Order: sequence, then structure tokens, then C-alpha cells
Amino acid sequence: MTERPPLVAVEIDRRSLDDPDHLTAEFLATVIHHMLGWVTGRRIVLRPFPSPP
Repeated sequence: MTERPPLVAVEIDRRSLDDPDHLTAEFLATVIHHMLGWVTGRRIVLRPFPSPP
């Protein structure tokens, strides 16, 4: 059996961002949101969340 390369690879350079941890959290929340919508076949509405001070 031959090992295949991954179908998708994502790289994000977070060094130049002001708040790289926030970007990571937002990215993961977005991916999970899209996957849950895809799995359930429903549109999941997002409500605004207040930003921390």
C-alpha cells in the first residue's frame, strides 16, 4: 500500500498578527460551525457575542 499525501494542507503565519491566539480560536470555531452545519444538513445561525474589554 502506498502512502498518499494529504488532500488539503493549511498553513497560517500568525507571527505578524496582534492577537494570534484569538485568530486560532476564531478559526477553530468557524471550522466546527461549518462542519456541524454540514453534518446536520441545517443552517446554524450565529448570534453576536460581545467583545471582551
